[in-house]
Amino acid sequence: MFGLDNNFILLFFLILFLGLLLNYLLIKNYKKLNLTIFLDSDFKKPQSFHKENILRIGGLSFYIVFIIIFFFNSKSYYDLFFLSSACFFIGLIDDIKLSNSPKIRLMLLLFSINLIIFIFNIETPKFYIFNLDALLSKSIFLNIFLLSICFLIVINGSNFIDGYNGLLIGQFFIILVIINFINYYYFNYELLFFGIAFLALSISLLFFNFPKAKLFLGDSGSYLIGGILSYLLIKTSTSTKFSIPPFFFACIIYYIFFEVVFSFFRKLILEKKNPFYPDNKHLHMLLFKLFKKNNILIKANYKTGLCVNFIYLTSLLPLIFFYKNLFWLKIYFFLLLVFYLILYFTMRYKCLKK
Repeated sequence: MFGLDNNFILLFFLILFLGLLLNYLLIKNYKKLNLTIFLDSDFKKPQSFHKENILRIGGLSFYIVFIIIFFFNSKSYYDLFFLSSACFFIGLIDDIKLSNSPKIRLMLLLFSINLIIFIFNIETPKFYIFNLDALLSKSIFLNIFLLSICFLIVINGSNFIDGYNGLLIGQFFIILVIINFINYYYFNYELLFFGIAFLALSISLLFFNFPKAKLFLGDSGSYLIGGILSYLLIKTSTSTKFSIPPFFFACIIYYIFFEVVFSFFRKLILEKKNPFYPDNKHLHMLLFKLFKKNNILIKANYKTGLCVNFIYLTSLLPLIFFYKNLFWLKIYFFLLLVFYLILYFTMRYKCLKK
């Protein structure tokens, strides 16, 4: 065990160094490498919260290091490789301005995820909701469809919260710490290999993204992180043989889940708008508006990321006491819904009042 721990420590620092070096070189030499197409200069879009050109190459550096990680792993996770590649290249469509249609990207994601789940037979966690598990055992198509929806929610949720310094990468870091602890405890060393590597990679990205951003993840990076998070959460849940109920993993991904699902119904039902197009009324955006009242733009940006992640981390602490209790996990899942709804409408009221 001691030797194994040393290998993980070595892996962590190697990936950290590689990530820092690659990001530094890309930022310093982006003109020589003809990467100017990755500059984010659209300040009029509703989800833009910066006033200077910043490179959206975090996804590119992440994917390059991911390829290296994948080929050096002793056990080949081809499902993770193809899923991550699909997410990266579909997000890249927007980053290099081939298309800015969210519907096209959504359709491509849905097709790719369904195909990967079917080919590699990715196992679906138990939902413990009425007779849903019994229905899933009888229908492979329903199984694939629901699992793909889970992937889509996390991938699109990751894309929603990108753009604020440290927000998405901070979420990625916190969730990875939890996943890595579980995989270490249950001796899932193959998954732990990826988790440790991604943890180091997240720190290397955070160094250039917080507090002042020198790079963004872009759609390619946020899709990639969302795909990896989905995969690790589902694989960790199924590999523990459900010793930890899947509702625990639903709780630790709750903030991202809330941003997607609530925003969809908010636009569709409350505001009678197209739910697939962006606006500036998400929870973290409302918090940003309140910070911007008394702070310059850069400070309001990173304070938003810091504050949301602090609230998110604090909301996870009670899970320590009942992480194996299905009944209380279901109750807490509902309480999280109430908490975030109260928080959202409080922030919205304060913004309207201002």
